[in-house]
Amino acid sequence: MLASVTALKHRIDIDTGAHVAARTLDLNEIGFCNLSTNAPIAFDPYAGHHDTGAFILIDRYTNETPAPG
Repeated sequence: MLASVTALKHRIDIDTGAHVAARTLDLNEIGFCNLSTNAPIAFDPYAGHHDTGAFILIDRYTNETPAPG
């Protein structure tokens, strides 16, 4: 499955929960974004489905993990 971040909507301030305008995220920052996939995927909200409501993105060229979700 291929996925790409298509738009970063905002960064989330971990102290206040405020949505802060951002074009990039630094290491360990939390953001809200749009993803595009090359095929449909199942979706379970994490709040109600901890086992199936989480994912990670793995860089296909470096095998590094740039993002969990």
